[in-house]
Amino acid sequence: MRKEVLVAIAVGSLVGLIIAFGVWRANKAFSFSKIKSSIETTSQEGSKEDNKPKTPTSLVVTSPENSAILSSDKVKVEGSSTPEATIVLSSENYETITESNKDGEFKTEIELAGGVNQVKVASYDLNGNKQETSLTVIYSTEFK
Repeated sequence: MRKEVLVAIAVGSLVGLIIAFGVWRANKAFSFSKIKSSIETTSQEGSKEDNKPKTPTSLVVTSPENSAILSSDKVKVEGSSTPEATIVLSSENYETITESNKDGEFKTEIELAGGVNQVKVASYDLNGNKQETSLTVIYSTEFK
């Protein structure tokens, strides 16, 4: 009986090692193909991006100031970016899209929710470059 137990343990261990080795090899083969395809994808994207001229996008919000406390539920957001860029503004409950003029300036009005509002401003230029900034604006009716 003791001999049978030892044989069963040895055979079970051998089968377990064979299965573990097979799983390890399969994972290694799949991960290699994923790495190879990601390298090919990256090199293709890199060659596409090299064709576009990269110009730095600058985005500056001049009004309102960060952490401004306002008594109105609407605020005029003003700033500058690259000329003719698409500007996306979003707050807690309002989103709008506008464009900067030929000088790169933009102005738009957004609605605020009561309390603290996180206003996110993103600029996308004609080459696809993106620049983001955010500011906090507080709307309260108590400060009239």
